[in-house]
Amino acid sequence: MTEEFELIPMDPIRRVEKRLERIERSGSSSETIKELTEIVRANQHVIDDVVRMNSDMVKRISDLLNSVDTLTGKLNEFISRVEITTEGGEEKEEVMEKIDERLAKLEKRLNTLVLSISPRTRLRREPVSQMV
Repeated sequence: MTEEFELIPMDPIRRVEKRLERIERSGSSSETIKELTEIVRANQHVIDDVVRMNSDMVKRISDLLNSVDTLTGKLNEFISRVEITTEGGEEKEEVMEKIDERLAKLEKRLNTLVLSISPRTRLRREPVSQMV
């Protein structure tokens, strides 16, 4: 049996080999794209969680504002009752004792309310002068 030999230029073969190497390397870039896609998805989950927590915080603050409004109304009513009582002729010491008792009860309720708020949702205390 005779063997056949041909002379062929190597440049086209080398080009095909280089092209094949580029294609093989691009396979790893598709893995990079997959990793980036996973990172984007994880980032989107984090953003969704933050938006959900923000909405929950806005709702809680709204509820807190309503509670503060209610408390303010009750304090105004209490003060008007104290004024009526002092005009009625009771002695000053008795009135002050009643006020102190009621303020102590009110303070206990406020402390209970503050402690019932979870640490994650506690708001940073600001001086009243900065809130105005």
